[in-house]
Amino acid sequence: MKPVIRLLNKPFDLLESLRMRMLFAIGMGIFCTFFLYLFSPFNIISWIGYLSPFRSFALVGLLAIGCLAILFSQLLQAFLWRKQPMIMLHLLLGYLLDALFLIVSLGILYRSPDNPWITNLFQTARMVIPILFLYYLVGLNLLALLKLRREQKASLQKAESFKEEPVLPERINITDENGQLRLSLKPDDLLYIESADNYVLVYFRKEQRIVRELIRNSLKNMEEMLAPLGSLRCHRSYLVNREAIHCLRKSGRTYEIEISGMERTVPVSRGYVELVKEALEI
Repeated sequence: MKPVIRLLNKPFDLLESLRMRMLFAIGMGIFCTFFLYLFSPFNIISWIGYLSPFRSFALVGLLAIGCLAILFSQLLQAFLWRKQPMIMLHLLLGYLLDALFLIVSLGILYRSPDNPWITNLFQTARMVIPILFLYYLVGLNLLALLKLRREQKASLQKAESFKEEPVLPERINITDENGQLRLSLKPDDLLYIESADNYVLVYFRKEQRIVRELIRNSLKNMEEMLAPLGSLRCHRSYLVNREAIHCLRKSGRTYEIEISGMERTVPVSRGYVELVKEALEI
């Protein structure tokens, strides 16, 4: 008895979301359509053709009614168990509820006037229960495969994102043209660099203030030096720390970069617009 109780209390999350339930119900309709047309179990087409007033559309009508019954049943299950994690017991109860809705709806609509009501329900149950059980086996396995594929895809994307994201150094060492250390900054403190003839102006944060340092070097050398930081060239005279960018703003026919914590904007020349948009994934 205890193994059965443990099994019924085992977590089951394949039908935890309403989206998965709707997918399961639609899949059931498709499965039953092909299964009944291909195999005609229990001589079902002759049976419903005799009982239905719309003989030429008998099977179509049965499938439509069955799909509506299952959709209603799945919506009801989603409502009943919305506030608790799903377990195997919910799956068993869900199967019984699906079967009950199908048996009652089809048993009433496709009843034989020559048989008692209970006999009609029994004959309907004889067809519904095994077909529904077969779909549960097929459908749940397909949902499990779908979930596995999604998890594998998510894991792969996560691994690729970790691989693509540059590992920022703890500090950035900025040197002059002779290789002498002039500044050592945290990556988050660097804002942007502006070319000034044979010098560059380095703008950075220091103790909640924005300051600048004049260093003799070229912007090209700065770009190579700051490559591990993911610096972004937006103009022949400007190099921006990508992490410091607040937004890209269009002003008339030109673009400007807003830097976090600064009123001054950095211009983007026409030749660098597409490169900046691509880097910012715009």
